[in-house]
Amino acid sequence: MAKEIIGWPEWPSPPVLQSGAIIRPVWGELRTASAETIDLLVPLGEKNGPGLEGVRLRICVYSFRRQFEVTATLEASGGRSFCAIARVDAWPADPHMNTRCRKNAALGHLPSIVTGDHVHRFSDNAHMGRKGFAPHDNLPAAIGTDEPVVSFRQFLRIVSLEFRVDGIEDIPPPDSWQVLL
Repeated sequence: MAKEIIGWPEWPSPPVLQSGAIIRPVWGELRTASAETIDLLVPLGEKNGPGLEGVRLRICVYSFRRQFEVTATLEASGGRSFCAIARVDAWPADPHMNTRCRKNAALGHLPSIVTGDHVHRFSDNAHMGRKGFAPHDNLPAAIGTDEPVVSFRQFLRIVSLEFRVDGIEDIPPPDSWQVLL
C-alpha cells in the first residue's frame, strides 16, 4: 500500500548536556554531545486516504555526526510500544551478519555478511515468523543496497522506495548537521 506523510515533521533540537557542557560523566562513563541521537517521527497515512493508526516512520541520526549510522524504520504499534517491521541502515559502523538466515532455505539469496548500506525488508524477515520481529533480535535479515549511499537525500529516496512512502525525499537533514564543517 502506498503511503504519504501526514503533516510536516520537524527535527527535534539536539539534547543539551548539563549546563551546556560538552561532556558529562554518566555512571562512570563519559557522554558527549556527538554521541547523542535524535529521532524524527513521521506519522503516515494511506495515499489519498485516511491516516494509518499505529504506523509511523522513524529516522534516527547522530546529532553532530553527519552520515554516520543513519537509520530509518517503518514501525507498527504492538500493544504499548512500536515494533520495527522494516529498516534501512546507511553508513553503518559495522557489517551486518545474516547468521540466522543460514537456517532458512527461503533466505538463501541473502549474503552471510553485508558490508555497508543495507535494507531489512519485511518480506525477508517474515520468513522467520514472529521471531524475526522480536525486540531483542529485531529484523535479523538484511540485503545490501544496489549502490552505496552518498547523501542524505539519496538515503531518503531509498527509504521512500523501500517503504512506499511518498514525499519524504524533501525532508531536510537536521539543523545540527549544518553547523558541522
